[in-house]
Amino acid sequence: QSRHGEGVGDQDGGDGESANMHYSRRRANSGPSFEGTVEEEDVWDYVVSAPMKEKRPHQVVAVDGKPAVTYFQVVERLENPTRTVLKVRPITGRTHQIRVHCAAMGTPIVGDKEYGGLQWDRMMLHSQSCRLYSPLKKTDVTITSSRPL
Repeated sequence: QSRHGEGVGDQDGGDGESANMHYSRRRANSGPSFEGTVEEEDVWDYVVSAPMKEKRPHQVVAVDGKPAVTYFQVVERLENPTRTVLKVRPITGRTHQIRVHCAAMGTPIVGDKEYGGLQWDRMMLHSQSCRLYSPLKKTDVTITSSRPL
């Protein structure tokens, strides 16, 4: 498994069965995007394709889960403390998808207590932009917000 290019990893969905998780380097062109800060500095631009299912009280990567694909791009590397700011684009829309994929790669979002993130005063996940269809304007509308970090 390699975060420097393409690779495949196994993740245990909590039921003893391993799910195949695929990483590869690609770019995403459309859809909502988020920025977040993760704990590990060795994070590279890639795509995570890992099926997910509900395993109360969490979502997990599981071989019998629904398809879930997330694009990741490194925005900035911080040194003290060591963190990586990512631009993230979920291609599918699974519950907690960004959080689950980050945690499954061993890089949980800072402040995400539910999925193993470092303790912080808040979860370091921010919606930078969201594009949606406006029935009033009969066109797509993009809402943006600056990173509060």
